[in-house]
Amino acid sequence: MAYIAKDSSGSNQFAVVVRGTVAHAIDMLEDLDVGTVVPFTVGGSSPVSVSKGAMAAFTQIAGMTDDSSPTGANLVQALTALLKDAPGATVNVIGHSLGGCIATMLALYLQAQTWKGSPQRGRGPPRSGGGRRAG
Repeated sequence: MAYIAKDSSGSNQFAVVVRGTVAHAIDMLEDLDVGTVVPFTVGGSSPVSVSKGAMAAFTQIAGMTDDSSPTGANLVQALTALLKDAPGATVNVIGHSLGGCIATMLALYLQAQTWKGSPQRGRGPPRSGGGRRAG
């Protein structure tokens, strides 16, 4: 699960917040699935390696939709709509535990999008892969 928060002080600061591991079988399996690495390519860059579990969690977050929205927007669509009315916005992508790992991948993914502004990568997250890594 992830959500978007906006600073209400008028500073055009946004946060994309990714939930950490919950005592749920799917989260636990994604946390433990670190032995197999898969390619992760964003924005036409050279592929880096991430763990299969991290990729599964990233795919869930990137593909989730907002069921409360009439349009059922995904994360990129929702953020795009918010940034349209926020010139010079800064987007911070943060998370804890498994969410910190996914935040690193998500920041790279968001930076590859076509809007103006610069999503920032997480600081000090768990590693998401081996060799050339996304994180």
